[in-house]
Formats: sequence, structure tokens, C-alpha cells
Amino acid sequence: MGVLYLFVRDGKVFIPPSFWKVSWLSAGGSAGVRLSVSRLSACILALWSIGALVFYALEQEYVCEDEGSDCKKKVQLFDAFYFAFITLSTIGYGDIVPSNLYSKLFLVVFAFLGLGLFSTFLDVMGSWRTSLLQHLKTRASFGDLLEAMIVLLVVLGAGTMGLSWIEDLEMVDALYLCVASATTVGYGDLKPLTFQGKVFVIALAMCSISTIGYVTSCVGDLIQPDSDTAVTLTRHGLHVERSFDRLGSEETRRSGVCLCWIVSSEGEAESKNSRCRPLGR
Repeated sequence: MGVLYLFVRDGKVFIPPSFWKVSWLSAGGSAGVRLSVSRLSACILALWSIGALVFYALEQEYVCEDEGSDCKKKVQLFDAFYFAFITLSTIGYGDIVPSNLYSKLFLVVFAFLGLGLFSTFLDVMGSWRTSLLQHLKTRASFGDLLEAMIVLLVVLGAGTMGLSWIEDLEMVDALYLCVASATTVGYGDLKPLTFQGKVFVIALAMCSISTIGYVTSCVGDLIQPDSDTAVTLTRHGLHVERSFDRLGSEETRRSGVCLCWIVSSEGEAESKNSRCRPLGR
């Protein structure tokens, strides 16, 4: 049985034995992986820290517990970091809000600058989770969705139990707060009140938001109609699917797509031709 193997990467054809090799090559090898992750991590940490420190400096509202006692800032340093993360992740409980004109104007700029970068960071985290699940498909199957749902349920279960123990909540309330945080709905009627609870919510959001994004991506692939042309490679348990509306068109020829014919016999796959040629040439 013969199948067509199409793979686009700078006009070259790769027939990798595992998904890790594809991920490695697509990221530019070890240098590319280190560069992309390091840059994203550094940018996120820098933006998060700068946003928190600026917000902390702009918030000048003080509270006094008793008359005559020393007053302290209403927004402490950790609260500023917590607020910056809740803003970047779009959860927005509303427990900490800007109180003056300058901090409100800063929030407008901070939100626009941070949302795109933070979303990219979560996409990278989600793609690495996909790597651990050993998937390489442009279209997800029902099995992919089932595995992603299992991972999501484990994350939500752990989050629910953690919030119930840390914040001393009933299980239903803890589940409600966990889902509201994971989906970034953040109604604000329930929110973490303790230092430990806020730290836990930050960790929970980092794990769950990208997982939910992967689940929704699987659902979208399942309900999306099939494309005109579906190309599948099966080799060593690896599946690659790539669809092209117009094979051999000018756009395809310019993109450097290469065509390779794979012959499958008794579970083994080998290249029929030692050299592959670009389509349309």
C-alpha cells in the first residue's frame, strides 16, 4: 500500500522516526528550542515584573487599621504581582482594581501589550504538552480529544482539592472557583483570599488554560469538515496529515513543497526513490 507523504520545511523533506525529532527540527534544533523558550520566558517574566512594580508604584492608597497607628499601602507588593498575572491571563476577579487615573491608564497599555505575549507563551506550553502526548496531526481524532479531556479532568480535580484545602471551601465552591479560574471567566463572587491560595491559583491557571485551549482545538478539528485533499503518512506509529486545496498550483510550487512516495509492506516503510523532487518542477 502506498501513501503520499507531504512535508513543508524550507523545501526539504524529513521522514522522522518520532514526533520529538519533528519538534526538534521545526524549532531549529537545540539552538532554536533554547532560543524560543528562553525569549518567551524572559519576556513574560520581564513584562510581569515591570507591570507589577509600576502598578505598585502608582497605587498610593493607604489604609490605617486604628486611629493613630501606622498606615500601610492597600496594595502590597505581592498583591501587585498577583494583579498583574490576573490581568495578563484575563481572569479578572475584581478583588484588586486600579484606584486612580494613572494606574487606570497604565492598565490600558499593560493589557494591550501583555495579552498577545502571554497568549503566545501559553500556546508554547500547550504545544509541549501535546509533545508529551505523542501527537503529530493537523487534525485531531476522538482519541486525542479523550486523552486531552482526561488531562483536563486531572488538572481540575487537583485544583478543586487544592482550593478546598487551602481556602477552606466546600467542594462545590472549590470546583466552581477552579473552573471559573481555568476558563478565565473569573466572576469574582469567589476568589482566593489567602497568600497560599493566590499562589495556587497562579499555578493552576498556568496549567489549565493551555490544556483547555488544546481541548477546544481538538473539538474544532472534529467538527470541521474534511478538506478536499487529505494526505496521511504512517511510519513507526507516526501519523502526519496535511491538506492542500490545489496541489501543483503556483502557490504550492513557490512554497517549496516536496513529494515523496512511501511504500508500505508488512508494517515497514521505505522510500521508493532515493531523491525527492519539488512539485511542479
